[in-house]
Amino acid sequence: MKKIAFIAANEACRWGGSELCWSLAATNLAGRGATVTVSVKDWNSPVMQIEKLRSAGCSVFLRRPSSMVLRAARRIFKSDDFHVKHLRRFALDADLVVISQGGNTEGLLWMEACRKMGLKYSV
Repeated sequence: MKKIAFIAANEACRWGGSELCWSLAATNLAGRGATVTVSVKDWNSPVMQIEKLRSAGCSVFLRRPSSMVLRAARRIFKSDDFHVKHLRRFALDADLVVISQGGNTEGLLWMEACRKMGLKYSV
């Protein structure tokens, strides 16, 4: 059985157009028997679409919210410690990691962490 991990790199809004695309793919894959894990920001309250993923059989891993200053510092200083540690928790044995990004560089640290860990990924 294949294991696919999805990362929603979006930390600016709860749900957008790119989230619709990857969530439909995740639901479809889970329905076909794949093991699907999803990493999303913890918005401190339930997000209906994320709960639908849970009910479709996806395992959801919530990331603690980070401040704008911390996100900027990670980009400037290329700190991938958080990203590598998080990938180890939910995607270590994944056959593929799918990184969804709302902007051009939003998923860069996730890509670098996947590469560092030798994980196959797609953006």
